[in-house]
Amino acid sequence: MVRPPPPRRSRRLPDEPQIPNEEIRYALGESVLGPVLVAWSGKGVVSIQLGHEPEQLLQHLQRQLPRGHLVRADDAALLSQVIGYIDEPDGALDVKLDLRGTEFQRKVFAAIQAIPAGQTSFYSDIAHKAGAPRAGRAVGSVCATNNLAFAVPCHRVLHKNGTPRQGPHWGHTQSALLRREGSAPMGKGK
Repeated sequence: MVRPPPPRRSRRLPDEPQIPNEEIRYALGESVLGPVLVAWSGKGVVSIQLGHEPEQLLQHLQRQLPRGHLVRADDAALLSQVIGYIDEPDGALDVKLDLRGTEFQRKVFAAIQAIPAGQTSFYSDIAHKAGAPRAGRAVGSVCATNNLAFAVPCHRVLHKNGTPRQGPHWGHTQSALLRREGSAPMGKGK
């Protein structure tokens, strides 16, 4: 006899705020890498996206924050600061962030933020810094769901053998982003 699957329990996703109708402001601009969307809450920047057309960026933001009430705003200073960093990355992007996620995800984000432009690290190194030395794959999952392009520069994290991930990352290949920053994506980590 085949049993039906158990009903799914509803669970809160780490990046989904429990504040119904939280106001999320956003602005669109253009960088050397194409259109950029920057979104922020009352606590700080919650999303930086690029690599797609503005309509796609906005749709992704709506999926990322389904309870958010999106309001187009014009914060020229914040937008120009983010775009300036994307155009000429140096050091770390210095903006206040509204990091959402589990405690582990926040530790991973903090470790990745410490990687300056022009340098790389490995998934296993980030796992050690996050206090979970055997969680290299989990670090990869955190990077795959990162919505803070360049503020949490997951493109600077490589496989232990020094090879970059395959496929697009924020609409650009990881190797291309690393070359642009002056990193050697093949084996120069830490």
